[in-house]
Amino acid sequence: MSEVGEFSDVIGLIYESVQVPETWPTALTAASRFLSIKDIGLVSYDIDSHQFEAISTPLDPSYVRSYEEYWGCRNFLWKSSVVLPVGVLFSFETAISSDQFARTGLYNEWFHPQGMDKALGANILVDGSLSAAVTVYRPSSGPDFTERDATRFRALLPHLQRAWQLRSRLQAGGYAGDDVRAVVAAIEKPAILVDREANFLCANGAGSAIIRDRGLILDRKGRLSTSKPEETGSLQKLIHTAATQKSASAGGKMIARRENKTSLVLLVSPLPGARFAGKDQIAIVFIDDAERDKCTPPNIDLLRSQFQLTHAEAALASLILRGDNLHQAAAKSDVAVSTARTHLSRIFQKTDTHSQSALLRLLGKAGYHD
Repeated sequence: MSEVGEFSDVIGLIYESVQVPETWPTALTAASRFLSIKDIGLVSYDIDSHQFEAISTPLDPSYVRSYEEYWGCRNFLWKSSVVLPVGVLFSFETAISSDQFARTGLYNEWFHPQGMDKALGANILVDGSLSAAVTVYRPSSGPDFTERDATRFRALLPHLQRAWQLRSRLQAGGYAGDDVRAVVAAIEKPAILVDREANFLCANGAGSAIIRDRGLILDRKGRLSTSKPEETGSLQKLIHTAATQKSASAGGKMIARRENKTSLVLLVSPLPGARFAGKDQIAIVFIDDAERDKCTPPNIDLLRSQFQLTHAEAALASLILRGDNLHQAAAKSDVAVSTARTHLSRIFQKTDTHSQSALLRLLGKAGYHD
């Protein structure tokens, strides 16, 4: 599989893990392969209440228990990293020198025995006393983290951040009415809420646009449908299964085609414990729409921050994402084609791509849009 394809698959697994919590370890394992690291951990900790939660690639259960029962509240590294803004990278050396760290019990009794001698991490949530961070590790025998490693890591961070925030809202459970509407509104991709019979309940702005543009249809009874009867039957069956089964893994994925033959990828997921408009058997339909993504203006600030692009490089990448070729992008940027070609070469280097088509796949599928 190509690097671009692998990255896209990791992103997909991360978002699917929001609806199917059991697949978080699978998503993190895929991320560890993509980043070429030994271990990856996603940890939240409340300093005031000492509540600790960890999702990680497989660890010896005894080390998990020892962290929960002893090392968690004694982890001085956490106290140092939690003051950093979300998205700022840190390492062990951010808190303490390598020589000093090597003499601590935390290192010798917890990190070193597991081969976690080198670290690269970042906060994905800082909210009062509660914070969450994702950290990747390598053993002492492994290579040091490079700028290329950091670039790849940064590319995953916004997706992990969005997924974790949405997961936290969904896990709260027992929400109703305005709470459910707020969850749907917070989702960045098109999302539509339905009951077990596929009756429309509400949608976020992007989901409403899908219906308005007849990508998906509401029939005369107000049920969510597609342009093809056989696809409508499959969609409504998925919705009924997701809404009526209490398992968070109920539901599934399917492809629906518009009348113009472009495709939508639909992920149907339950919302256990949720109530809306007096109904307690509801599901949410997440929609991946290639046509929408292709037309949405790229987020230049996000391009800059995730790939360390200059303003000129990010602006050029934005124009290419909109569909301009190099000559058109150069003209709109008011620079010579040779200058634009130099910018593009640096973009390829920073994003670890080697062609405009690979760059389009990476940035378009990774969600670098407003």
